[in-house]
Amino acid sequence: MSAKHDLGSRRGWMWLVVLLLVLSGVETSGAILITHQVLSTTTATVVDAIVVNWTVVAMYAFASPLWGRVELRTDSLVVRFGLVGNVRVPIEAIRDAAPFLAPAMTPLQLGAGFDGVSRQMSLVRSATSESVSVSFRIPVAGRVQLVRPVLATSLVLTTSDAVAFADDINAFVRAAGEEV
Repeated sequence: MSAKHDLGSRRGWMWLVVLLLVLSGVETSGAILITHQVLSTTTATVVDAIVVNWTVVAMYAFASPLWGRVELRTDSLVVRFGLVGNVRVPIEAIRDAAPFLAPAMTPLQLGAGFDGVSRQMSLVRSATSESVSVSFRIPVAGRVQLVRPVLATSLVLTTSDAVAFADDINAFVRAAGEEV
């Protein structure tokens, strides 16, 4: 038994990627022009290769949440937010899930984040999509910002249908409790 859900609309994140691609292209072109004016041809070519490769890797990492996914399995909730963040939560560790409405004073911010005070992990691809809060019985290991490990007690993530997603999670949790 498994269920697949999405991380909400791709539109907002896609426009950020497009904007960053344009800005990175301008910056990389400028760096290439300057290095060829200032440095020898061989050194400039090496610097160009480093700058271009670094830009390609950074853009791939930044665009990777566009292919993120959420998979609810009988044994775990797996959220992959591209290279930017991920978490695998054992079903037994989930207390409950509910649709989440962020307070106006602290709206959801795009990206993968972690609040050290509340120990809440957030994976947000679209600020306009619905969101779900999943609370844990025990702290769960996750990763945000490419390489930062975190120990979270709750997770907020965006999805297209918060009510259906929360209901599915709660059904999986109840089913796992009945198996014991």
